[in-house]
Amino acid sequence: MVSYNKWTQTEKELLEQLASSYHSGINWNQIAAKFVSRTPKQCYDCYTLMKKSSGFERQYIKWTKQEEDQFIEYIQKVGVNWPRIQQDLFPQRSISQLKNKYRQSIQHLMHEKPSNASVSATETTVSQVDIIQQLKMILQ
Repeated sequence: MVSYNKWTQTEKELLEQLASSYHSGINWNQIAAKFVSRTPKQCYDCYTLMKKSSGFERQYIKWTKQEEDQFIEYIQKVGVNWPRIQQDLFPQRSISQLKNKYRQSIQHLMHEKPSNASVSATETTVSQVDIIQQLKMILQ
């Protein structure tokens, strides 16, 4: 059974020990097998965050409205190039966090009703089609 709970200090220390034992090409499947309830992706994400934050005490950083706006504007300019977005704007966030935020933003937009009554049904449909196409690209 997969755990979605926060990583314990003991788990993080074991993860660090296991990952650092590889001299080249970390095998996340083998590492995940050492945990009762962690997937290879969870191991990779946790390890990556630990390395970027230079420690084990990294906490979730809540997105500010300014960051969200900057994020959406940048995606409109460069598309969903996650490594570039991470490098240029959010080096403290993992690529998974960026993808999750994007999915969350898309879901929010899809459920949002147009605030302007003069928006035609055609304009709404076109923007929804664009959103769905972007979602499909991400989920590939």
